[in-house]
Amino acid sequence: MPPRAETSVLVPKVAVTNAGEYVFLLEKGVDYEYGTVPFIASATYSAVDDVPQTRGGTPLPDPEGQTPTWSVDGGRYGIAPQTESVFGRVLWLPLFFGSPDVAYIGPGDGPLAFSANFADCRMEPAATYSWSASPGITVQSPNAKTTAISFDSMPSWAVASVAVTATFGTNTLVSALGGMTYGTNDVPQIHLSLDVPDAILLNSNAVSTAKVAVASWSFSSDAPTSGVVTVSCVSGGDKVECPGLLGTWAVEDCLSVTSHVSGVLTSTAIGDVVLKAEFSSQGGTNAVSRGMTVVRTGNVSLPAAPGDGLVVLTNTPVAMLLDCEPAGAGAFLTTMWHVRRLRSDGAHGEWQLAAYGQQGASLVFTPAQGGIYQVRAIASVAAGGYDERFYVWDADEDPSTGLKKRGNLKAFGVCDEQWQIDVRYAAKGRIGSMEYLESVYLPASHGFSGVPWGRYKCNTFVAHMTQEAGVSLPVMHGRVFSYPPLANELADPAVAILHWIPIVLPGWPQPGYVTAVHGTGNGHCGIVDFDGQGISAGQLNVNRNMSSCVNGMTMRKYER
Repeated sequence: MPPRAETSVLVPKVAVTNAGEYVFLLEKGVDYEYGTVPFIASATYSAVDDVPQTRGGTPLPDPEGQTPTWSVDGGRYGIAPQTESVFGRVLWLPLFFGSPDVAYIGPGDGPLAFSANFADCRMEPAATYSWSASPGITVQSPNAKTTAISFDSMPSWAVASVAVTATFGTNTLVSALGGMTYGTNDVPQIHLSLDVPDAILLNSNAVSTAKVAVASWSFSSDAPTSGVVTVSCVSGGDKVECPGLLGTWAVEDCLSVTSHVSGVLTSTAIGDVVLKAEFSSQGGTNAVSRGMTVVRTGNVSLPAAPGDGLVVLTNTPVAMLLDCEPAGAGAFLTTMWHVRRLRSDGAHGEWQLAAYGQQGASLVFTPAQGGIYQVRAIASVAAGGYDERFYVWDADEDPSTGLKKRGNLKAFGVCDEQWQIDVRYAAKGRIGSMEYLESVYLPASHGFSGVPWGRYKCNTFVAHMTQEAGVSLPVMHGRVFSYPPLANELADPAVAILHWIPIVLPGWPQPGYVTAVHGTGNGHCGIVDFDGQGISAGQLNVNRNMSSCVNGMTMRKYER
């Protein structure tokens, strides 16, 4: 029995009066006062856990600002010393933690239940709770001891932050469930994309995009990542001059990065080019490949047009094709088609839209009006740039019978009536013939008298051709002989010629019309061909060298 002391040590409902060492079993989570009465400065106090100590690590701070000491269960305590005027205080907080400890939550795991817990205490404190979570996570019962969490959506991979706070008296404890991840993947993912145009126009008219291939690669990761992105050409490398398009780029501790790259197409490039983007890091390699097609457009063609020109009746479908390579490249094109008609003065009307934004490289055009039509196609691809192409001559005409050169705009003819096609057909069948030369005798035929040598025979040529088509020029001269109208008479709109009336100028010429120009002494006349040239009996032969559509020309058409 210790000797009786004149002082006392006080804890709630406990008092001692003898000097010595005393041990009191206290409840965790309760704030106790202690001290001696009167105050004894030499008295010492300490607190230990009720299980053997396992010290280590950095202690947590305590509410009283004293140096804390770890207990085996992770709780903490603090002692505020007694002063002459104030009792000391001692508080040992229990361990507080959220559970369960989950490493990864996948899309099939559903809502998970979490609870707040106290450990190593006889009775849990009467606490209030507050749960919190990172954006995208919903806490269903944020103020309950037990709650469930759910995810607004499932990303590829993300870190989940969930914490619970317990408040009792003046004390607050927080437990964070760290290191938990969620998403469709259980580890961070690397995402690499390569964006290249489906097609590039090699011969684009747009200067800003001419012969330039533009691509972009994008890198992203679920967590900051470092590595190298390499863009290479795995096929078709001969089509691209690559200094700006291919290369290597460093990615340092990035979540995402995008780079636009470009290279120049070679002048002979046609066909497929395949690029590959590859990301390499210590964690492995990701790669993606994308292909594009280098398209070169050619001229417009009319697949049904014969070599000597196409002539059709109004409302007859005419197939048009924009030539392009490689095969099948037309699928990448969006084409605007235009047509325009030749006027009688040799000029052309405005380009008229035949089809807007036609997908592909072909069109079936149905002309509703007669005339001499030229064709233009403006092709574009989704990546930008455009190419303007025309229906043109693909070879020079024989200079003895025609003047058109390769690359000159070509045309096709549209007629209101069948007799026009018949007249033109009869005339073109005589191209190259020398039977109507001034220097030869032309025997009587087609209901007209013969023409001696030394006389021009262009009007007789026109008369014969119209007679073969069943719309003959009338006989206008001779009592014994029968001769057709002279060229100057055909050229004078004031001269009435049976069934053949002059068209109002300026007008729109059509194949099969008779065309004539007045001359001093002798004029000249012929038949309008498919493209507006005149087929006539010239000095050397029947040819297409007559300019039928110029100022001063008169055109006539047949009317019953």
